Amino acid sequence: MKRGVLGASAAAGIAAAILLTLPGLIGSSAEQSLRATLKTISQQGAYRIELVGFERGWFSSHATSRLVLEGQYAETLERALGLVPGTAVAVRFDHTISHGPILPRGAFPYIGYAHAETQLRLPEVIETLLARYLQGKPFLTFRTTFGLFGRSTTLVSNPDYTGGMGPQTSVEWDGASGRIGTGRRAFDVQLDMPLFKWEADERLLLVRGMSVRSDQKKRGRHVWLGNTDVRVGEIRLMNPESGESAWIDGLDYVVKTVADGSDRLDASAVFGIGRAEFEGGTLGPSAWTLEINNLSAGALDDAYDLYNQFLDSGDRPEAQRAILDRFLSQSLTGLFSSPVELRTAVAIATDGPFAVYKGTTALGIDGKAGDVNITIDQKIEALDYDGIRMTGSTGRLRLARLDGDMLGALYGDFVRIVATAMPEPRQEAEMQLVMNQKALAIIRPQTRLYLENVAITMPEGTATASGELGFRGEEPLDYASADQIIKRLEGVLKARVSEGALIWALTRDSARSLRARLQEQGRDLPEETIARLAARAAKADLADLEKQAVLRRDGDAYVLEAQFRDGKVVLNGVARPDLAPKVP
Repeated sequence: MKRGVLGASAAAGIAAAILLTLPGLIGSSAEQSLRATLKTISQQGAYRIELVGFERGWFSSHATSRLVLEGQYAETLERALGLVPGTAVAVRFDHTISHGPILPRGAFPYIGYAHAETQLRLPEVIETLLARYLQGKPFLTFRTTFGLFGRSTTLVSNPDYTGGMGPQTSVEWDGASGRIGTGRRAFDVQLDMPLFKWEADERLLLVRGMSVRSDQKKRGRHVWLGNTDVRVGEIRLMNPESGESAWIDGLDYVVKTVADGSDRLDASAVFGIGRAEFEGGTLGPSAWTLEINNLSAGALDDAYDLYNQFLDSGDRPEAQRAILDRFLSQSLTGLFSSPVELRTAVAIATDGPFAVYKGTTALGIDGKAGDVNITIDQKIEALDYDGIRMTGSTGRLRLARLDGDMLGALYGDFVRIVATAMPEPRQEAEMQLVMNQKALAIIRPQTRLYLENVAITMPEGTATASGELGFRGEEPLDYASADQIIKRLEGVLKARVSEGALIWALTRDSARSLRARLQEQGRDLPEETIARLAARAAKADLADLEKQAVLRRDGDAYVLEAQFRDGKVVLNGVARPDLAPKVP
């Protein structure tokens, strides 16, 4: 009996010791979890969140962290709030952490966990602006449960509000709620905002049914894999002063990144709209898709390292230029060390006076060993723009073996121009200068142009085209001489246009030219007269093209076949020495 009592006493003592020891151990684990959580969150955007202090107790601890906005986020907020440029925009979080091992949380107590209540302390200027809305309530409330092995779960809530924000201004806000979960190299978010409505002097901004879902796992030093989905049920904008209004129903934005092999990544982004109305036009179900396949995960990590160095370089142009040079010579080259495919698809369904396009476009880019191939596939179901109407048109344009190194150099020049933050007019001038100097050099002797399956349905008829063009020889092209370029052209281009479509196009062009001349002379003519004169001029132009053998009639259509070979130009089987370049 005595032995049993001693054993029970010993067991009770050990249990008591464990219960007294565990809170401290859990407090230590909570501190590490808090540091890891803040580090994980900091890696999600252009801001920095850091742990300022941690006062660890046995059964509870107190911590303070600070979030600092940087770059464009800070500049945008400074302008919105009228702050002095360069003002440090930061918010403070005060954390009260209760240690386990047993935490009373509703009907089911948690064992072996720590729990944190967090209060958000906004900058004084922002708290003053939001005082009417807050009415003494915390702007955001965070309740975080820290688990073992670095796991944590944070519940986020924001109070609702309905009332006035000033004279003739009302706000309706149903609050926000969500969940943030972090683990070892993992991050997930669920955020819901049911309704925000702002009205002032008949102006309206309404956002209904917004949600954010993201589930990410870390791959490498900076790369994250997973899905992010942002949905909005309804958006309404109205401004009677300008007469502008818009309504969007069913907006969806999805970003996905997955691993493909040991060191390659595939990423995609889809932006979709269920239906929208704007300025009297209607946008039906539409989707824009971007896919990038076979990217190097290691090269992305290197690029992100250089990006962080660029942000930390401050206003030191020499340091920034050196970092950009390393990015272009190392990271960008590494990203395209293996064939990379970039493909976009656009499907837009529209109608109304401002709706102009129904169809799809796909762009494929394949980079390999300094060569870049671009393929554009186009399908037009309907087009109504500037008097041009097309239906059922298709076509493919391929540019093979462009100079990938020169493309990279051109991209690098654009990056440098943007990074210098020079005034916009000067940026445009600098970019135009770079384009004039380097854009043509992207094309080299190995470059080939292909037209495939081009079929265009126009008013009054159809047109088709096909062909292949390239350059003979291996010597570099002399871009200073157009004659030299034409002399080295080789290939065939073919086109066939129905008579009705050709006359329509020539008449349209003649009418535009006539209106421009009349405007310069300060004269005016009735539209019927302009149409009659334009039709007469179009027939004369067509007869002249036939006479010059530029076009050849074939039944109810006109054809053009242009051959380029050995510096000679042959149109429709007739040699045209007058069009050949005048070079030795």
